[in-house]
Amino acid sequence: MLAGFKVDVSHQEQERILSEVEAWYSTAKEQAGVEWLPLAGIKNFLFMDLGYEDEEEFEDAIHGSFEDFLAAFPHFEVKQIEGKAMLRIADAALAPSRPQKLTLRITSSQQLLDTTLLKDGNADLELPHLEFEIRPIAKRQIDTL
Repeated sequence: MLAGFKVDVSHQEQERILSEVEAWYSTAKEQAGVEWLPLAGIKNFLFMDLGYEDEEEFEDAIHGSFEDFLAAFPHFEVKQIEGKAMLRIADAALAPSRPQKLTLRITSSQQLLDTTLLKDGNADLELPHLEFEIRPIAKRQIDTL
């Protein structure tokens, strides 16, 4: 399980935060050619856009600092550069990858609720024992099984 999903934030909120951060990063890299992006502007935009009163309320909602929240996801790299929190997204995370099959053994019904996954928009999700399948929908999804 990804450490970022252990944060007690709704899956929809996580998805929205990650999507916004990735969009900001992609735009900045594409238009200005920057590799490292300051987090302060993104954080200010997000807490206002998501309806939080201020930065403190936003960080209360994600149960920690924005930097720690992002650093919990493997495709984000967060570090201090000249005293500023900066973000870089691994190029491999933004590029399509070759197909792979992952298998998860479910041993209890509680595991279906406790396991969170990040499904790429081009991926199929199959639960053959339940005769259940989610086809690609061209948009990434974060949800419990």
